[in-house]
Parts: sequence; C-alpha cells; structure tokens
Amino acid sequence: MKKVVREIDYSKIPVTLERFKKHVRIAIASFDDDLLSKLKAAFANAENYIGQYLIPSTLTITGDFASVTVPNLIDVRSIKSDGEEVLYAVRGDEILLDKDTDIELVCTAAACDKNKK
Repeated sequence: MKKVVREIDYSKIPVTLERFKKHVRIAIASFDDDLLSKLKAAFANAENYIGQYLIPSTLTITGDFASVTVPNLIDVRSIKSDGEEVLYAVRGDEILLDKDTDIELVCTAAACDKNKK
C-alpha cells in the first residue's frame, strides 16, 4: 500500500501574519486566528491550483516501488527499507531503485524555500 504523509511547517509560510495584516489594514490582534486560518487556506488553494508546494513541508512516502517520480523542487533527505538506507539513482525527476522495494522516502518540498538559495 502506498501512502503519502505531509507535515507542513506553517512557521515558514512565505507571507507572515504581520505582513498580511498590514496589507488588509488590520492593526488589532483579536482577528489573528481567523486571519491566519484564511492565510493558510489561501496557500492551500494556490498549491492545489498550481500543483506545487509553496509552504515548506516534509513528505514521507511509503510503499512498494521500483521507481518514484518527484518534482525537481523536492530535496530527498533519505530513502530507507526496513530502517536501512537504500542505494538509488536519479534520472531527471525519477528516483530509480534496484528492484521493487518497500521503502520510506523522506523529503522536503517547497518552491518558495528552494528559490531562496
């Protein structure tokens, strides 16, 4: 069974709450929770529309693979099988494994984060 888990690091959202409040001209803090939820929803909608992660995230992909295709905006941190590192090759945006392997692939993803380098 293949599974993808995304952990979003909202502390690194590309637009801060303070900047958003300044843009919409709100100076008081009583609306912060509501504004932050709207800001998160706006980024989620933008990510769904463009098909790309904008908020830095950690992706954990598990399953039985011979190869995994990941966009070039994703940094692979580790590929493990039964807790052991797995050797792999990269061809374009595809990660190639020796054979069908039950793996856990951990990577970071975010277009905005990559562009800052």
